Amino acid sequence: MKPSSVFGPFAYEEKILELVAYDYEGLKELFFRIEELRQKYFCLGFLAYEAYKAFDDHSFTSTTPLAYFGIFSFRSSFTPPKSNDVFTPLFPQWIAKEEYLHKIEQLKEQIKEGNTYQGNLTTTFYCSSTLSSYEIFLSLLYKQDTHYRCFLPTPFGDVISFSPELFFSIQNEDIITKPMKGTMPRGQSEKEDQANKEFLRNDLKNRSENVMIVDLLRNDLSKIAQKASVKVPHLFEIETYPTLFQMTSTITAKLKKTELLEVFQALFPCGSISGAPKRSTLEILHRLEGKERGVYCGALGVVEKERALFSIPIRTLFKQENKISYGVGSGIVWDSVGESEYEELKTKMSFLSVNFDLIETMLYENHKIPFLQKHLSRLYSSAQALGFSFPKDLEQELRALEFEGKFILRVTLKRGGEYTLHIQEFIPHTSNAIILKKREGKSDLYPYKTTYRPWAEGIEYGKVFDAVFYDERGYLSEGSRSNLLLEIEGKLYTPKFDGNFLKGIYREEMIRCGQVSERELKVEDLKSASKIFCVNSVRGRVEVNLIEIYSKLS
Repeated sequence: MKPSSVFGPFAYEEKILELVAYDYEGLKELFFRIEELRQKYFCLGFLAYEAYKAFDDHSFTSTTPLAYFGIFSFRSSFTPPKSNDVFTPLFPQWIAKEEYLHKIEQLKEQIKEGNTYQGNLTTTFYCSSTLSSYEIFLSLLYKQDTHYRCFLPTPFGDVISFSPELFFSIQNEDIITKPMKGTMPRGQSEKEDQANKEFLRNDLKNRSENVMIVDLLRNDLSKIAQKASVKVPHLFEIETYPTLFQMTSTITAKLKKTELLEVFQALFPCGSISGAPKRSTLEILHRLEGKERGVYCGALGVVEKERALFSIPIRTLFKQENKISYGVGSGIVWDSVGESEYEELKTKMSFLSVNFDLIETMLYENHKIPFLQKHLSRLYSSAQALGFSFPKDLEQELRALEFEGKFILRVTLKRGGEYTLHIQEFIPHTSNAIILKKREGKSDLYPYKTTYRPWAEGIEYGKVFDAVFYDERGYLSEGSRSNLLLEIEGKLYTPKFDGNFLKGIYREEMIRCGQVSERELKVEDLKSASKIFCVNSVRGRVEVNLIEIYSKLS
């Protein structure tokens, strides 16, 4: 059963109230209500990064929420259910490298002029997915779970966060903050992994960035801390995550007062995602970034009784209908190297993405490639949708091929536009048998032809022609390398396109010519069909038969 919300190890239920603020007076009222409610209820929500503007300028008003909290009357331990969904976000535009490098140089110019010492420069990416927010949350949870995982649906959009960074934790008068500054990717081997970890631990650039933020937070904490209570018990610790290493330090203090409004006014936004000195750096970053960060880099957490716990929402998605925003950034100092900072962005994006290439498989016969233009159009459309560069010379190279005989031609396209051609002799298939295979879960890559195909693993093409997939409800979709046609009462039908399979070239041509109609087809239809065909542009239309012994519904 899907929980209302999740934060850390708990699921939150029975929401009785929602609090929203758009300006300083609204923030004051929101925190006043939280102080009233926290003894009896659980207050789970966020402050948007732009809330700092209202703290600095009490006349500032936002058109989007500066803070949102849901008030819940019940919580329980959250045990993630099994998920077969695979979140593979569709990025129509990848990292704009030249633009980001230019902004780094502009920020370094501000450092040169003495206006800042360090700034956390960020950018926002937009992607789409057919998965629901909770399906995305579960899919990513199994890839990179963290202490501050969060699933928080709101009327303004859904927050899906896997932040590893603690902003602050308050228990009675004790406060802990744990800034995270310094990143290194995991290695490809145990030896490289350890070497990367040691490099981060001893790297002067990362240590200097970290200590700058520690000093900034010590200063921020001193505004609300009891005299001589600010301590740094841990400096330059390395934390390990599935895709990267992070350097953290720990600062503690005892508070004079524990009202949250005062705490946020002193600490927000956290220095690790802004810079030093904070106020001048915030102004510089606002000019360079040119857009709002929103929930990203704000604060996300829960307040209850004498305890408050907030993360800094990095590694965080914000989903509005099918549009998803994802912010990512890196700390820039005077000796930062633009190329290295760009690589750090990619490292921080890696937990979202699945590594794959685009592929296109064609028949080459008698010096021609049937349906060549349709293959190129499909590959181009896929490249546009998935943020791949499309090579301008590919069509010319394909048309220039000169071979005698019949071959299978495979184009593999990488994200940067590099491609390879693989040519193998056409070998007639040795089996006309098909099996049924249940394909559980969802994936945004189902409608695209890529190298990422875990659902097709284990199919032995020498023993069967293909495996035909069906879903949890028993509806048929496609084969692993072909589309399906069923002859029913003298007419040919193919599964109706629902976004969960690839529109094959041969299938589309048969539909265009009026030879085949689309309709919803179930496993029972396949078993009762008078004839079964598998079609693709390499082997054409092949009549097949179902092997019942391998096709029991699981």
